This record gives sequence, structure tokens and C-alpha cells, in this order.
Amino acid sequence: MSMVSLVIAPLIKGNGDWDDFYWGFIPIGLLMIGSYACYVAYWRDTEPIGAAPPAADAEADAKL
Repeated sequence: MSMVSLVIAPLIKGNGDWDDFYWGFIPIGLLMIGSYACYVAYWRDTEPIGAAPPAADAEADAKL
């Protein structure tokens, strides 16, 4: 985080006003879209830890 602040410090030097604040919405939007894409790709269809087994597996276990 400190490296990022050192890299962008010259870019924001002398910008004391809030005229260009809307440019900050671009990285925020990209991060939100990327986070949702990761959620859909990796965690959406997984079962939570400690979840009950599906019904078909429960019936097979009951027969044993």
C-alpha cells in the first residue's frame, strides 16, 4: 500500500479541489465487477462447510 501511495503521489500533487473525484469510481467499479466474477466462478455453487449431504446421498447412506 505504501508503494502505491508513493507511485500515485506525483499524480495527485496540487489537486486540492474535488473537480475530478468521479475518476475514482472507475477502479471501484472494476473491483466490484471483478469481485462478483470471482464469486460466480468459484464460490457460488459450493456447499457451505457442515452442510447436509444432498438427498440422493442421504438415501444411499440410509440403506447401508
